[in-house]
Amino acid sequence: KEASRFFKAASSVGVIPQQLKQAVSLFLPGYEILYRLKQKNINHVQFVDNGENLLFCQTNRLVVWSLKDNKMLRQMEGHVGTITTFVLSADRHRVISGSQQGEIRCWDYETGEILSVWSAHKGKINGLDISPCGQYLVSASEEKTIYLWDTQNGNRINDFYGQGHDRDI
Repeated sequence: KEASRFFKAASSVGVIPQQLKQAVSLFLPGYEILYRLKQKNINHVQFVDNGENLLFCQTNRLVVWSLKDNKMLRQMEGHVGTITTFVLSADRHRVISGSQQGEIRCWDYETGEILSVWSAHKGKINGLDISPCGQYLVSASEEKTIYLWDTQNGNRINDFYGQGHDRDI
């Protein structure tokens, strides 16, 4: 936590002195990539592959980044607009992403191939989650709706409207 505070303080002024870089690197391996990511349009980030890599969405693409080698391993491109969120399936075979335009895309995690595209919501998708068995997906949007999906065929199974909510879900 202390290293994180130093990192935040240094990054708030836009400069990280060399001594601080060395000290923080002892406590936060991969901190430089996290600092650089902060400077980009990143909406969501997650450790993957037993903490060896990061998966993040940057504008209209998903990126798998190696923390060890400090380089991009692969990217998944295809969304028309900005990706706002994503979820990785429990078996680590699929990544499902949602966009500002309400679109959901399902990707093969290893190859980056688009498996399916769903026109899901009328507005920005704020959240996604996939069931442990991988068969169901829930999506929440700024239009105050939650949809339940069958991931095998992309069919919407149920709708839950944000009754009682006066803001985005």
